[in-house]
Amino acid sequence: MYRVIVTLLVVVGLSGCITITLPVVGAFKTGDEQFRGEATGRLDGTGTLTIRSERGRSCSGSYKRSSSGVTGEGRFTCTDGKTGDFYYTTHGNPNNGEGFGKTDDGDMFRFRFGGPEYVRQQQRAWEALAETMQSLNPPTRTTDCMALAGTVHCTTR
Repeated sequence: MYRVIVTLLVVVGLSGCITITLPVVGAFKTGDEQFRGEATGRLDGTGTLTIRSERGRSCSGSYKRSSSGVTGEGRFTCTDGKTGDFYYTTHGNPNNGEGFGKTDDGDMFRFRFGGPEYVRQQQRAWEALAETMQSLNPPTRTTDCMALAGTVHCTTR
């Protein structure tokens, strides 16, 4: 009985130390800045995010998984002083997912995270999308919308 209790205490104690790190790729809604990085999650549902854009901007933050285990949210701060919030969903698979966020001054972005092949596929798709978006002439007034887990978030500029 003593061994069972000690083993249980060791396993519970170590569960806070066990982490998984997944690659992250993303782009701002305008399509003119992409980023890559890592998300590191712990068994307790908390984690950290670090990204770096192709323009050299670095951002880091923390997140917390919701009680459902499928969605979560976090806050980040960048080296250029920008801050903001992000939200994500795993669609039931904690090793792959997607999310969106917005800086406090209104710049929207999307991101994906997961295993290397999943991220490579998403990166290729976003590169093609970014090329298409840059070739279009943007209207003088735009409405940006992003959908995640059945909720649509829109801003008009």
